[in-house]
Amino acid sequence: MVLWPRFLHLRPTACRRARPAQIICPGSILPTPRSCASSARFCPINWRRSVGWAISWLRKRSPRRDRGTIAIAHAAEITFRASEAYGYALAALRGAAGADVADLRRLAGAWRMGSPALAGVTFAAHGATGRQVETLGADLLIEELSGIAFQLHPTSFFQVNTTAAARLLELVRDGLDPRGHERLLDLYCGAGAFALPLAAAVSEVLGVEEYAGAVEDARATAAANGLANVRFEVGRVERALAQLDRGFEAVVLDPPRRGCHPQALAELLRLAPARIVYVACHPATLARDLKTLAAGGYRVARVQPVDLFPQTAHIESVTVLERG
Repeated sequence: MVLWPRFLHLRPTACRRARPAQIICPGSILPTPRSCASSARFCPINWRRSVGWAISWLRKRSPRRDRGTIAIAHAAEITFRASEAYGYALAALRGAAGADVADLRRLAGAWRMGSPALAGVTFAAHGATGRQVETLGADLLIEELSGIAFQLHPTSFFQVNTTAAARLLELVRDGLDPRGHERLLDLYCGAGAFALPLAAAVSEVLGVEEYAGAVEDARATAAANGLANVRFEVGRVERALAQLDRGFEAVVLDPPRRGCHPQALAELLRLAPARIVYVACHPATLARDLKTLAAGGYRVARVQPVDLFPQTAHIESVTVLERG
């Protein structure tokens, strides 16, 4: 079974002639037309054609070629995001230093003409008047998870494998074992992939996320889905926790690969929630953080790995901790 990519990063400046595209494609492989036709899974987009066309176009715009490296003048990074629920995609172009918005606009227009499933392209560049951001077509992607319709911009973090993410959410919910009266703290919450579906099972949810764009998406999703008991704050987790008093019975931790900041763990031990569910994407930083939490009075109740990224070496895990 082929798993289709729904979130891609493309850095043209890293491309070499022998390898047309340096593509980060978690949980997936790029389909060929033959595999697209034979797969039983829904394949809304021919990703290889879209990515290959973009690279070809960018190469033609390149002013320099030295030692096999393709030096792209205009686009420093391209991000794709696709909706599994609705079968369309968005892209974001980040201009390189000295990039002209007009060039990015031409790329966006030509790219959409060549890729019918590409519903919109957002592009940004620094010009004489400062940073300029424009959108050609749609700028929001709608994705569904556990009955919640999420509104996402192309660069907001969201789990790329929504089928496995639904299982991940089930494990988090089981680990929290909510009874309806708890106040839940969702740290490193992103666009609210845990906070929003769990809102119906608890009395109140507070999500904390450093990236303002993701918080904007989370708030919009909460409003669109009529979730009044969820609020989100922008800020570094360790600083936000220092402003909180006790009163949160449950916590979800979903940090990036570097794990939790030491001060965040210290503040978490001060708040002393009854239960913590730690979602980790890096076993080494998970082990490091669990050592700190165990020294602070928590015991590991269970650990469940989840193969969120098939065909890669990466694995996600859900660890349930209880206060001793």
